[in-house]
Amino acid sequence: MSVDNVSVETNIDDEKVKDDISYILNTLKYKYIDELGDNGIYFARQTSLQFVHGIVYSKYMNKPDWGTVEVLEKINDNLYYYKGY
Repeated sequence: MSVDNVSVETNIDDEKVKDDISYILNTLKYKYIDELGDNGIYFARQTSLQFVHGIVYSKYMNKPDWGTVEVLEKINDNLYYYKGY
Protein backbone atom coordinates (compact mmCIF):
# COMPACT_ATOMS: atom_id res chain seq x y z
CA MET A 1 0.00 0.00 0.00
CA SER A 2 1.29 3.49 -0.76
CA VAL A 3 0.43 6.64 1.18
CA ASP A 4 1.68 9.98 -0.16
CA ASN A 5 4.29 8.13 -2.22
CA VAL A 6 5.57 6.31 0.86
CA SER A 7 5.27 2.53 0.99
CA VAL A 8 3.40 1.32 4.06
CA GLU A 9 3.76 -2.25 5.27
CA THR A 10 0.57 -3.89 6.53
CA ASN A 11 -0.41 -7.32 7.70
CA ILE A 12 -3.90 -6.99 6.20
CA ASP A 13 -4.71 -9.75 3.73
CA ASP A 14 -8.12 -8.51 2.57
CA GLU A 15 -7.61 -6.41 -0.59
CA LYS A 16 -10.98 -4.63 -0.11
CA VAL A 17 -9.87 -3.44 3.34
CA LYS A 18 -6.52 -2.29 1.92
CA ASP A 19 -8.32 -0.40 -0.86
CA ASP A 20 -10.68 1.25 1.64
CA ILE A 21 -7.79 2.35 3.88
CA SER A 22 -5.90 3.67 0.86
CA TYR A 23 -9.02 5.65 -0.18
CA ILE A 24 -9.34 7.16 3.30
CA LEU A 25 -5.69 8.18 3.44
CA ASN A 26 -5.04 9.24 -0.16
CA THR A 27 -8.36 10.51 -1.51
CA LEU A 28 -9.99 11.90 1.62
CA LYS A 29 -6.61 13.21 2.89
CA TYR A 30 -6.76 11.72 6.36
CA LYS A 31 -3.26 11.57 7.79
CA TYR A 32 -3.27 8.92 10.51
CA ILE A 33 -5.16 5.84 11.61
CA ASP A 34 -4.67 4.77 15.21
CA GLU A 35 -6.41 2.43 17.63
CA LEU A 36 -6.81 4.20 20.97
CA GLY A 37 -8.72 3.38 24.12
CA ASP A 38 -10.73 0.19 24.42
CA ASN A 39 -13.00 0.54 21.40
CA GLY A 40 -11.94 3.35 19.06
CA ILE A 41 -10.20 3.43 15.70
CA TYR A 42 -9.36 7.08 15.05
CA PHE A 43 -8.92 8.60 11.59
CA ALA A 44 -7.18 11.99 11.96
CA ARG A 45 -7.73 14.55 9.24
CA GLN A 46 -5.84 17.51 10.62
CA THR A 47 -3.29 17.55 13.37
CA SER A 48 -0.95 20.00 14.97
CA LEU A 49 0.85 19.97 18.27
CA GLN A 50 -2.31 21.15 20.03
CA PHE A 51 -5.22 20.05 17.84
CA VAL A 52 -6.61 17.01 16.06
CA HIS A 53 -9.97 16.22 14.48
CA GLY A 54 -11.46 13.52 12.32
CA ILE A 55 -13.72 10.53 12.60
CA VAL A 56 -13.63 7.66 15.04
CA TYR A 57 -15.07 4.20 14.47
CA SER A 58 -16.45 2.56 17.59
CA LYS A 59 -15.79 -1.18 17.39
CA TYR A 60 -18.48 -2.12 19.91
CA MET A 61 -21.06 0.62 19.23
CA ASN A 62 -20.15 2.21 22.59
CA LYS A 63 -19.08 5.81 22.98
CA PRO A 64 -15.33 5.98 22.20
CA ASP A 65 -13.28 6.40 25.34
CA TRP A 66 -10.03 8.13 24.40
CA GLY A 67 -9.42 10.67 27.17
CA THR A 68 -8.15 13.64 25.15
CA VAL A 69 -11.31 14.09 23.05
CA GLU A 70 -13.12 17.37 23.80
CA VAL A 71 -15.92 17.19 21.20
CA LEU A 72 -17.65 13.94 20.24
CA GLU A 73 -20.68 14.03 17.92
CA LYS A 74 -22.44 10.86 16.81
CA ILE A 75 -22.75 10.40 13.04
CA ASN A 76 -24.35 6.94 13.11
CA ASP A 77 -24.23 3.75 15.21
CA ASN A 78 -20.47 3.28 14.89
CA LEU A 79 -19.09 6.61 13.63
CA TYR A 80 -18.40 9.83 15.53
CA TYR A 81 -16.84 13.15 14.64
CA TYR A 82 -14.19 14.07 17.18
CA LYS A 83 -12.01 17.02 18.08
CA GLY A 84 -9.37 16.92 20.75
CA TYR A 85 -5.76 17.39 21.63
